Amino acid sequence: MSKKINKNAQEEFLALELKEQIKKLNDVLKVSGTKGITDEFDFSYTWVQKVMEEQGVYYVQSLKKFIKAEKENYLTDIEISQMKELLKDYEGFKKSINKEVNLQDCIGACSTEVITRSVVVDKQVSEELKAFAKKNYFITMKDIYTSALKQFIDRYS
Repeated sequence: MSKKINKNAQEEFLALELKEQIKKLNDVLKVSGTKGITDEFDFSYTWVQKVMEEQGVYYVQSLKKFIKAEKENYLTDIEISQMKELLKDYEGFKKSINKEVNLQDCIGACSTEVITRSVVVDKQVSEELKAFAKKNYFITMKDIYTSALKQFIDRYS
């Protein structure tokens, strides 16, 4: 007899909309914890946890609530592999040596204290600098300027 009641209770619960299921579960959890689910609904916490996980809803122990996980915030396996490849390329690039400019010195060249200066620059040099900065987009312009000036000063001092 208890299996029939249990099956009916499960079917009634499944007939509810997801938001209503979550609300009912969280109301019981607030009062009597996970043990109260069996008493209140006449089905096991294990069963309801499995059913909820299939719908992207998880019990969060620290909150003592069921929470709907938003899938769009997760990266797909393809996106993760693409990001790993980008990181490999970036790490390889950082290790490469450019005889004209040591890019290792460029990254993070500016300290927290900076000043603003207006400088007149040759048009051709400015265009080349823009192309260089576009190619090396992960280095800020202020870091490029700072490291270039520092290397010039060190070389000719």
